[in-house]
Amino acid sequence: MKIFVKHNSYRSKLIRAFILVALIPLLLSFSASLYIMWVYHQTTAQNFWDTVATEKQQNINSRLTQIQSTSDTLTTYFVSTMRHNNSSQDTKNYESLTQFIQLRNFINSLSAGGNFEKIRIYSDNLPFIENDYFSFFPLNHFDLIQPGKPESAGYQSSVLSAYTFTHDSTGKQIVSFYRNVKNLQGTLLVSFCIDVAVSDFITTSPDASFVSAILAEDKSPIISDIPDEFISTYIEQIPSQPFHDIFSDDYFFIERELVFHNWKLIFAVTANGKQPINQDLTMIFLIISFLAVSFCIYAGFFSSKILTRRINKFYYAVDHLDWNENHAVSTNDLDLLVQNNTHEDEIDTFILAFINLLKKNNQLYNLTIKKELAIQKYKYDVLQEQINPHFLYNTLDTVRASLLLNKNETACTLVNCLSRFYRICLSNGDFIITLHEELDMIQQYLNIEQIGYANQISWNINCPEKYEQTPIPKFTLQPIIENAIIHGKKDLLHIEISVYKSNEHITVQIKDNGRGMKTDALNELQCLLEQPFAHQNSKHYGLCNVNARLKLLFGEDCGVSLQNNFSGGLKVLVYLINKQVPKA
Repeated sequence: MKIFVKHNSYRSKLIRAFILVALIPLLLSFSASLYIMWVYHQTTAQNFWDTVATEKQQNINSRLTQIQSTSDTLTTYFVSTMRHNNSSQDTKNYESLTQFIQLRNFINSLSAGGNFEKIRIYSDNLPFIENDYFSFFPLNHFDLIQPGKPESAGYQSSVLSAYTFTHDSTGKQIVSFYRNVKNLQGTLLVSFCIDVAVSDFITTSPDASFVSAILAEDKSPIISDIPDEFISTYIEQIPSQPFHDIFSDDYFFIERELVFHNWKLIFAVTANGKQPINQDLTMIFLIISFLAVSFCIYAGFFSSKILTRRINKFYYAVDHLDWNENHAVSTNDLDLLVQNNTHEDEIDTFILAFINLLKKNNQLYNLTIKKELAIQKYKYDVLQEQINPHFLYNTLDTVRASLLLNKNETACTLVNCLSRFYRICLSNGDFIITLHEELDMIQQYLNIEQIGYANQISWNINCPEKYEQTPIPKFTLQPIIENAIIHGKKDLLHIEISVYKSNEHITVQIKDNGRGMKTDALNELQCLLEQPFAHQNSKHYGLCNVNARLKLLFGEDCGVSLQNNFSGGLKVLVYLINKQVPKA
């Protein structure tokens, strides 16, 4: 199976990809230039309509100022002419008629001069108004909002107000500005209305490029050519900026302040009014943008397909490897994968590294299997050591001899120590026990050995209470103590056991005053301890077994170390991890 063929450098492919990608910013820059031009035309259109809105605002403000001035003139006239007098009835009638004629002429001149539709007067203080009914009406005819409730129409206010209506006969839209005039006593003298055509305030362009509306202070529409659904939906969104695109598909809204009672002019530019934008430029921009995006997508897809083709081939080959039941791969299959590999680019290096990883995984798996087998053997060895016939027979012989010599107290002590020793030794089959239990077992073991050696052995055990719960494999210290008694024996053997913390370990130190070891033998034993599985046929099997168990259970930094004492004897250091380990 030939998986790899010769390829160009992966770096050269990246360079080509970078060159290809460099073309994309050029296209995007061109598109950005078109977009800037589009924005320029958009801004030009916005400025144009902003100017139109400002001119419209000035015209409306001028008209409102004229209406306000006319209203003030009428108010001054009524306040100055309509006064109560004590003349005779004939004189009063004559004066009223004269006043009425003067008022009608005055109103007609104001209406003509101001280009108003009509000025209407409502009053009960002019006795001849019933003969007119064109410009003069009784006060009770002034019913604007609710019939019979003239105060709702502003009778209690002297401020100029407005409302709109449609003329009954002509159908013309009229906006009427009305005002109430009272004397000093608060008596209503007259109400007048100045009717103005709506077209004086808002107009729709012939090509429907813009529409407008006038809103009251509470933002309710007074006059409007804008559809109600847009006014009601977007009126709260109108910002303070002079130009804002609130609804881009339908309108641009421009807001302007008016001089009359905080009214606002809303100038809405329709879609037809946005035609100053160059349509051809927009189309070119859209086409170039579409081509640039399409090219980017195609370049990315094509380049990625080329760069990942060999990786996909490798994935297919790995996916069809023959995995055995232990999730390992045959070495022959791995060697076949790298056949004809040129190692000329980074993909080949990556594939080779992955294959080496699989090989390493196989090695680690095999090593794990060996360790598991070793642990099972160690457990079996421990079970064998738990019931050591030689140690048991010697102890029972000592008990028998003590009974024959009538040393009943010694026999009882031996039986008690042996019982406690095997109680800890068995410990419900637990493989891991606490350091306190291990030292208690050593205490019973030394008690038994001391009787057997006629009190030629002494010892001292020092273990702080805070280290008593440190986990330790069963029978870790017993083989070391046994070696000290057998090989380090002298007339008076003293064994010192102490526990302390060094770095991250809990260290158990066992010192004796025996013969020690020769330097060559000590170095040979240290080398043997560093070689896993090399001790199985060694004469130091017990000590090497302890060292291997500690490393397997607690890590490579734990184990056993030996040193000669300067004053004679041997010192053994047992390194335990200061961490709770689950029981086996």
